[in-house]
Amino acid sequence: RDNRIVFATASFGNFSGSGLFQVSAAGGAVSPLTKLAPGESGHSFPTLLPDGDHFLYTGAQGAPPETGGIYLGSLNAKPDQQATRKLLPDASKTAYSPFIGAGAGSADGYVLFVRGSALMAQPWDSQRLELTGEAAPIAERVPSTGLSTSATG
Repeated sequence: RDNRIVFATASFGNFSGSGLFQVSAAGGAVSPLTKLAPGESGHSFPTLLPDGDHFLYTGAQGAPPETGGIYLGSLNAKPDQQATRKLLPDASKTAYSPFIGAGAGSADGYVLFVRGSALMAQPWDSQRLELTGEAAPIAERVPSTGLSTSATG
């Protein structure tokens, strides 16, 4: 979005050994987007949100990397100014899926993630940038790195 590419380096599972980076889609210099906090072992799996500014990402903490969580970041924040509030305790790849038709309350889409081996969906409010309601399982036996969505089918 905004003609920027957000990526993690040489990721293996949930461990990348560094923060996330960004680069213009037209090319140019790569710049850091997130910075590891003490105790973190890597950031990975960035998922851009529809507002064009915010993204979700996985932060791994130590070993095993499954002890991390899912966090919210901003393309316009400096690496040391990114929010550090953990949205979910699951060290999983995430995906965003907009509602088709009417939403539930203030939510306008779902954040999808894997908990254990269950694919979960939790309502997301893009205006308040927060999860709402409870997470619900929607599929079983899904690997934590094996999910994606498409807005066009």
